[in-house]
Amino acid sequence: LRTAVSNFRGNPDASKITQKMELAFKDLYLNGAADKIPPVRSLALFEEFKELTPSGKNGDKLIQKLAERLAAVDLLEEAAKLLEQQIQFRVTGVEKARVGVQLATLYILDKKPEKALTILKGTDFAGQPEEVMRERRLLNARSLIDLKRRIDALVPLEDDESREADLLRSEIYWGKNWPKAAKALQRLMISTGASPGRKLSEKQAQFVLNFGVALAYSGNNRGIT
Repeated sequence: LRTAVSNFRGNPDASKITQKMELAFKDLYLNGAADKIPPVRSLALFEEFKELTPSGKNGDKLIQKLAERLAAVDLLEEAAKLLEQQIQFRVTGVEKARVGVQLATLYILDKKPEKALTILKGTDFAGQPEEVMRERRLLNARSLIDLKRRIDALVPLEDDESREADLLRSEIYWGKNWPKAAKALQRLMISTGASPGRKLSEKQAQFVLNFGVALAYSGNNRGIT
């Protein structure tokens, strides 16, 4: 179709062919047709025809879906490049903050915590939904833990009593402050429904075991009993 448009620009049907190309492109990346081809080929097609990316929310959704697919098969760097371009050229305000969360997550998975912190700082805007702000706090803490800045990592977790925050706290305190690690693990154990006399899931059993280890290193014999 592109060859036809290029060779017959003056033809009255050229605009119709261009519209057909745009519809085919949207069908590929918004309606799942691209899921049937290998991810690397899907990325190559996108790069070859990215001028057909629709404007507005449909285009943003298209890019994010492709990035998610690339990330799912461990093509983290390629997925990150798509989101970097989106942040630089397409999105603003709250939507930029949301995409920043996605990109920071990819950087953390790709063991690039410094880049995660940078993108979180660069996409911080007023008026973000509480859910997005909470995700950003957790990602900030995760990045700081990965950079061995454990004390700094506690700051974004202040006043956050969620399970995810307690998981990070237990990691921060593990081997450093056993009583506080035990408290975080106890909350995690209770939040998952672990209790005496009930069969434990693998996750619950792991929390119970870790709680016991933290109590032992704390010298809390009563707690162990």
